[in-house]
Amino acid sequence: MRAVIVIIFIVVILPGAVSQTVRLTEQEQRGKRIYLHGTSDAGREITALIGDGTTDVPAATLPCASCHGADGRGRAEGGVIPSDITWPHLTKAYGHQHADGRNHPAFTEAALARAMTMGPDPAGNRLLAAMPKYQMTTDDLNALLAYLKRLGADHDPGVSDETIRIGTILPTAGPQAEIGRAMKDVLAACFAEVNARGGIYQRRLELRVIETTDAAQLRRLIETQEIFALAGSLMPGSEAAIAAQIEQAEVPLIGPFTLQPHSGATVNRQIFYLFSGLTEQVRALVSFAASSKAAPPRAAIVYAETATARQIVAAIEDEYRLKDGARPVQFGFAPDAFEAARLVSRMQNQTSDVYFIGSGAQFAAFVSEAEKLKWQPRFLMPGALAGRDVFNVPPSAAARIFLSWPTLPGDHTRAGLKELTTLLSQHQVSLRHAPTQIAAFCAARLLIEGLQRSGRDLSREKLIAALEKLYEFRTELTPPLSYGPNHRIGALGAYIVTPDTAAKTFIPVGGWISLRRSPAD
Repeated sequence: MRAVIVIIFIVVILPGAVSQTVRLTEQEQRGKRIYLHGTSDAGREITALIGDGTTDVPAATLPCASCHGADGRGRAEGGVIPSDITWPHLTKAYGHQHADGRNHPAFTEAALARAMTMGPDPAGNRLLAAMPKYQMTTDDLNALLAYLKRLGADHDPGVSDETIRIGTILPTAGPQAEIGRAMKDVLAACFAEVNARGGIYQRRLELRVIETTDAAQLRRLIETQEIFALAGSLMPGSEAAIAAQIEQAEVPLIGPFTLQPHSGATVNRQIFYLFSGLTEQVRALVSFAASSKAAPPRAAIVYAETATARQIVAAIEDEYRLKDGARPVQFGFAPDAFEAARLVSRMQNQTSDVYFIGSGAQFAAFVSEAEKLKWQPRFLMPGALAGRDVFNVPPSAAARIFLSWPTLPGDHTRAGLKELTTLLSQHQVSLRHAPTQIAAFCAARLLIEGLQRSGRDLSREKLIAALEKLYEFRTELTPPLSYGPNHRIGALGAYIVTPDTAAKTFIPVGGWISLRRSPAD
């Protein structure tokens, strides 16, 4: 008897002592994806009949959640008032009376299946014309019904009445460990500042460090530690595998520090990047090259034969196709067998623009050989690949070298620097790895803004929706950040600079080159 009393005390008197999350079954998880996104995990087609039932569209364009909301309670929009479709509401014993005069008894599972696929309510009345009729397999329909029984009571992990648990993926051992600790210190300081002001709707932010970059372990750690969202993070060499795991786990990741944002055929909805990666940076270089010469430049690409380099080469070629330019000539080399003199002798005077995708030391050697032979093309390269080796080129060539950077010190406003330095000073954090620490600070700012806009009734879907609506959000330390349903890189573009070999600094050439081609981007 005493044991029973103790259990009741823990559950009733101390609700924060137990998790509020009851995990979904595999079937319910499949149903949740159908409800939120209109897509089947098995790749099966789901369509929605609209209007008089003769027009069908992919259900992904009209998922249930688009009208009824992620919580199923419905939100009035455009004169249409979607019904509350949470299971306790649908199954009220006394039935339903609607504002349009329609009356019907409580839904059963079979009646709800008929309503979703054929249109009538339990009394045989037609539903509102705005309600699509969904066509899907029996297996997918059963999964959707299973999830609808949990709708409204399905709480995302990591959220209680008192806390929101935020994770970050950082190395704590090896050559990157010091950078990982520096980023963690910044995130911890940001969250401590928020908590000192009362938190986010009276919820404290809890920071948990996930120490693995092993994609196979990541999802298990996210689930066992009940992480609501991830922020910052440094995942060198594991970006693609980790991005895939995060997408499957459906946990938002805000502002990872990476040179390789996921840029597949479809958007990874879960990840919001701050800056352009290498492929976007070379696209900006192509735009710069095309706009700064009267005649289309004759271009060549010199590249190390690696998987990353081939992705960058493909991006350059795609950009030339978009601009109706001639396809660049390609010169590949084995990364461990680079011969600058041989390459230059093969290419001399054949091209006016050379894109170099290799190491900074290789680039400096290549430019030096070109100068010896008095070959004077323009050299274009992502700045992150060039590094400080670019200052080792002959000074006479520096004015013809153009590097792309996703952000510059000019993005740091006085107010932004003051806010950052004041925060770090108050929490005894030194600015010892400025680029990554600034990125962690801006990731925290972005996350906090999204949480505030999501409201008290917090969910991962609401966080994603709030971030998608951000337009020119100013961190005061980066270019303005804008996102959208099909756009996950906040500062989509780059600056172009040339090196000053004497001062060991960079000189901006023109302004920001945006890669947005339409408002939807």
